[in-house]
Amino acid sequence: MQDDFYLRFEERFRGAPEEIKQRLSAYLPTTAQVQALYPNGLAIDVGCGRGEWLELMQSQGFEVLGIDTNADMVASCHAKGLNAECADAFEKLATFESESVALVSGFHIAEHLPFDTLMGLMKEAHRVLKPGGLLILETPNPENLNVGLWTFYMDPTHRHPIPPLLLQFLGEEAGFAENRILKLNGPEKPEAGSSPLSRVAWSLSAHPDYGLIAQKQATEQQAALLGQLKRNDLEMPLQQINQELEQLQQEWEQLQHANHALSEQKNALEAHLTQKLQEEHQRVEMLEKHYQATRQELHETQSRLHDAQSQFHKLELQANDIYHQLLATHASFSWRITEPLRRSRSMIQNAPAKAKRAVIKALRLAVKIAIRIPVLRALAHKALDRIPKLRRLKDTLQGTPAGSHAAPPAPHYQSEQRTRISRDIANRLGSNQEKGQEGDQ
Repeated sequence: MQDDFYLRFEERFRGAPEEIKQRLSAYLPTTAQVQALYPNGLAIDVGCGRGEWLELMQSQGFEVLGIDTNADMVASCHAKGLNAECADAFEKLATFESESVALVSGFHIAEHLPFDTLMGLMKEAHRVLKPGGLLILETPNPENLNVGLWTFYMDPTHRHPIPPLLLQFLGEEAGFAENRILKLNGPEKPEAGSSPLSRVAWSLSAHPDYGLIAQKQATEQQAALLGQLKRNDLEMPLQQINQELEQLQQEWEQLQHANHALSEQKNALEAHLTQKLQEEHQRVEMLEKHYQATRQELHETQSRLHDAQSQFHKLELQANDIYHQLLATHASFSWRITEPLRRSRSMIQNAPAKAKRAVIKALRLAVKIAIRIPVLRALAHKALDRIPKLRRLKDTLQGTPAGSHAAPPAPHYQSEQRTRISRDIANRLGSNQEKGQEGDQ
């Protein structure tokens, strides 16, 4: 039979590649066991055809190899970028060492082989498989009436149908530890209580295919790992798995969006906090500068206050000295002696002109008499020298021009500053007293 003829036959009656991949996906939960045991293990597909199964295994992470005697089928696999060889399955499997392959599969090839050849192929697959490895053989199901009566014979290369129990028995004979039949495809089974006609219609089209899943004896550790996986989960329909995967994908995308939004909020918050920290840092620097300036100003103010207190203390001491000098002056004998002169001077200043001249004459006479007495003259000189106004009065009474004689020298025991302060206080006290006397008059 020409290769291109069988390729066109497959495309007409086998089904579209996407439809075939959809059907074959029912095995993926089972092959996931092997993938868990042997990541990146080698998966060999005998009679690979157009490569639908190779694509699924490659997407699961297996290293794949397709074997087919039809060159056009192999070329179709190469066009998809799949690893495939045009070779005899027995010859190719013989090149592999024992326990070197993770998965061997053959879809719709068992019905093409003589019985002995099929048995030999299963034994060779058992040899090359690793512990826990899988052999998957799919074939038409003669339990389906449509298949058993006529669809099986649509393919001219088919030899004879293989009942599921027979193929399961061959798996046991080939040495596989576990042999499980998985019935595939067709409509769902009618619910209980359905009409007899619906049940008959289902029996004609239910499970047109079945698969033998034969597993090589696993090690104790592998058996413990596989025992943790529930068979119901492994046989979960692909549609349910896809729905869960889609839901997980949607949740993942939502989480990604939420994470992106949170990341943007985090960046915005960090920028805001950074700006606030910079502003607070600047504010702290300004407050620190203001604090230093205020502290310096306070230090200078305290220094000036200390200087002012010292100056005030000095002035207080000076005022106290002046006060005691004033008390001493008021208590002195000369102050009491010169009191009549001060009163006379006040009377003269406030009296009429004629009275003033008369009083001045009288005072001149009294002064002349007084200066002839040595004791009174000395006391008068001392008192008048202390009070400049009275000294001028003395000159006036004596008829001596102002400035005609030099002022007597200050006593040696007084300093110039003390003399000046004493005279100023005396002048002030004299003026105040004269005003008081004028008020009394």
